[in-house]
Amino acid sequence: MVARTDFSRRYQGSSGIQELMVDLDLALSGPKKMLMLGGGNPGRIPEMEEFFRKEMEDLMQDADRFERALGIYDHPGGNVPFRRAIADLLRQDCGWDVAPENIALTQGSQNAFFLLMNLLGGKREDGSMASIVFPMSPEYIGYEDVGIQSGTLKSFLPKVRLLEDNSFRYEIDFDGLQIDDSTGAVCLSRPCNPTGNNVSDEELERLYNVCSERQVPLLIDAAYGLPFPGIVFDDSTPFYREGCIVILSLSKLGLPGLRTGIVVAPPDMVAQIEKLNSIFNLSCGGMGPALVRKSIETGTLLKQCRNILQPHYRKARDLAVRKLKLGLGNCGLRVHESGGAFFLWLWFDASISTTVLYQKLKEAGVIVVPGKYYFPGLEDEFDHRDRCIRLSFSQDLQTIEEGIDTLIRVTKRELEGIS
Repeated sequence: MVARTDFSRRYQGSSGIQELMVDLDLALSGPKKMLMLGGGNPGRIPEMEEFFRKEMEDLMQDADRFERALGIYDHPGGNVPFRRAIADLLRQDCGWDVAPENIALTQGSQNAFFLLMNLLGGKREDGSMASIVFPMSPEYIGYEDVGIQSGTLKSFLPKVRLLEDNSFRYEIDFDGLQIDDSTGAVCLSRPCNPTGNNVSDEELERLYNVCSERQVPLLIDAAYGLPFPGIVFDDSTPFYREGCIVILSLSKLGLPGLRTGIVVAPPDMVAQIEKLNSIFNLSCGGMGPALVRKSIETGTLLKQCRNILQPHYRKARDLAVRKLKLGLGNCGLRVHESGGAFFLWLWFDASISTTVLYQKLKEAGVIVVPGKYYFPGLEDEFDHRDRCIRLSFSQDLQTIEEGIDTLIRVTKRELEGIS
């Protein structure tokens, strides 16, 4: 028998995200029609699909660009002209002081976080452990098992602020937050998957100052954020400072199959990403950069995001929130303030288990995601684990309406059974 290494022991069981993805796939591939209000796939937006189809046709007509995208290994840090185009966009649109040397590509942003969290977290040379700190739970399910060494992740409880109109908001509890010599990095998603929380500019500036004082890198997952795809519904602004690492993605533009993550970081961190890319992948896939580079250079990609993508999701968000509050506002439901992304975080301030509700909804033909998956690294008790669900509004409006109607009906039935 071959002895297991620490790595194989760490991953011999199914992770939460693997179990969830398998469950979602089985539900959708079975004989019964399911209304998909779960999962993180971006919606199919005809105007965006037409835009990318045209970009692909233009790419295929350019023999040199097309053949290079398919037939040549790129630089270990990613396609150099694309990195230059990204740096130009970030300087011009966001005012960030970055150059191509600040940009590295990875095989999707999930891959970027695996590399970064194991570079900055885990066992140090002196034997001590460096933690990756999430300043506020809940957070993205994909972080749950990224640490090769167990115990790498550490999360803190939020403040829960009740708002008018059956809404609420999580905020960073700076009094309870601990960032010290054992902290390897601090990480948050903005906008947040699963809650739609868009940490305010003021909160983020304060968090950055705490990290800067302690010389701890701040990682910002902007896969849904600014400048692209720009699925942001409030007046927050893009954020990058010295000592920050910001991760962007092409996925939520509608291109998840191209697996293109974009790391914006200090040059020394970019150099480390390049070394790891050369080990894991030799180089990153070239089709994503080849497809979107021209539209980044001309500014047409940002126009599509602002004129098509963001309004599409805002309309769906407004529909979903309105139906939920009308249908369940008197039943103990609160909806997290929606600042961005394409998820709603529903908190049932009632005696109902959302793990049970998830199963009941699946039986009724609706897929959501129970909240228990979204608390990586949190050791404290928090009843929101089994009082919340994540609902996606990325599907077409008819699916959203039918799915929420079913959710309202099933929830009321469960509440009546409890009472």
